[in-house]
Amino acid sequence: MMPAPSLLKAKNVMAAIDVFISHSSQDAAIAKALIDLLRISLGIPSEKIRCTSVDGYRLPVGASTEQQLRNDLSFPPSYIKLLGGRCLSHVDTEGGANLRP
Repeated sequence: MMPAPSLLKAKNVMAAIDVFISHSSQDAAIAKALIDLLRISLGIPSEKIRCTSVDGYRLPVGASTEQQLRNDLSFPPSYIKLLGGRCLSHVDTEGGANLRP
């Protein structure tokens, strides 16, 4: 018996990323340094990290931004909110403030 399509989708989403880094795009250099630290110290593969302002960790080409962020934020085992120097002016759309159903 096949699982319901929604369960298959949820499983696929869960496997997509392990770490989601929410940040201001103005702090992309700090986010990149954090990614390097996570990859070197914990051995996390690049395809398991989402960081929308850093090349190689952005949303997939052609993906619906809203839907992809919803999917990524549904099941990330680790969510990191990067509070850099410009975070006070950053609107937290990645963190879900504007993405709730």
